[in-house]
Amino acid sequence: MGIVSWLIKNQVLVSGTNVFCQGSNKVVKRGSLFSDAIVCDCCHVTFTITGFESHAGCTRHRPSTSILLEDGRSLLDCQREALSSSDHKGNHSVVNENQKKNHSIVKENRKKNHCVVKEKSEANNDNVCSICGFGGDLALCDRCPSAFHLGCLGLNRVPIGEWFCPTCCCKICYRPKCKQECKDHKDNNILVCVQCEQKYHFGCVKAVGIEFNHMENWFCSVVCGNMFLCLKKLLGKPIKVADNLTWTLVKNVSSVDDKEFNQKESKLNMALGVLYEGFNPTFDALSGRELIKDVVFSRESEHNRLNFCGFYNVILEKMGEVISVATVRIYGQKVAEVVFVATKEQYRRQGMCHLLMDEIEKQLTRLGVEKLLLHSSEDAMNTWTRSFGFARMASKDKCQFIDHTFLEFQNSTMCLKALKTPKWPCIA
Repeated sequence: MGIVSWLIKNQVLVSGTNVFCQGSNKVVKRGSLFSDAIVCDCCHVTFTITGFESHAGCTRHRPSTSILLEDGRSLLDCQREALSSSDHKGNHSVVNENQKKNHSIVKENRKKNHCVVKEKSEANNDNVCSICGFGGDLALCDRCPSAFHLGCLGLNRVPIGEWFCPTCCCKICYRPKCKQECKDHKDNNILVCVQCEQKYHFGCVKAVGIEFNHMENWFCSVVCGNMFLCLKKLLGKPIKVADNLTWTLVKNVSSVDDKEFNQKESKLNMALGVLYEGFNPTFDALSGRELIKDVVFSRESEHNRLNFCGFYNVILEKMGEVISVATVRIYGQKVAEVVFVATKEQYRRQGMCHLLMDEIEKQLTRLGVEKLLLHSSEDAMNTWTRSFGFARMASKDKCQFIDHTFLEFQNSTMCLKALKTPKWPCIA
């Protein structure tokens, strides 16, 4: 859902609201909002908000802040004001009209980092598809609050009986229940690998001989366990990459040391500031959560599409100053996901982003990660494909990652890149 549709749907603005945008040549173009488009007053052509900004000659490439109402507020200002209003919490509409009842779900005990079965509680399912981010007729998972279009899952109809989404399915048996003959009810409880975030039945894990030692962190394989330990060893340790340049892996994890916590929080806030130079604050239309900050601070949610606890921040610094940042989530050896990449304005076009991405790819290759997925705007697509070796993600590529929940942005495109086979043995 675009920002204009969101503002109109939530009755923040009405269709026909007058807006304007001033170009770099000081010429002002005026128009009226309709659905997720703007009809220009001078030529009566219907534009997307990005197209209207370009039509006005504005080169900021931030239509949500470039396009203003008559009172001087930007579209983004209107959205922020609406989200900060206490009344807004009750304005979210449920998209799926055919399934209004609440579904029982199995909640995860995040404090222990692995799933345990709690008493079933009632919670509303999500109102948008976890794969494409749009609403419509949605199939609802019976284990988590996620919802999906059947077409996005490659299904023709909703399966009979209990149905678990690809993310919630046990990766050994791919069934809602472990085994029909299981006598121990705990065998149907769920374990979640801390590193790759894949889920498994207790019973299936026992049946194939995977160790479960009831410790805080559980891993589905030696590979995931080693990967987690390698990343943990890298946390907070600056590594020199050139004269006066270092990169550091930073993550928002609990610490008993107040000084260490304050230093880490300060670094994360500096990273967030760099990302805000390159991106407007990005709000999830239904939950109101600001996604960039949630990703940087690895915030959790029981909604799979909004659960960012697996994200790390890779920070490039010059003599202590954060100059370039990337956020990355590693789903075991299969794939890693880079969502936000930004460089401070005064350091752009100096190879800093290349340096940062080279280090990320080098470390991922060392960990044995096979592919790197990246989210790109259409404007930046040529840069990522020509200069960094990415390719647009095809439908067949999306199918192989159907059991992974990537952060989905509307008006963005996923790119994919195969990483080189490591010249030294993988960590496993």
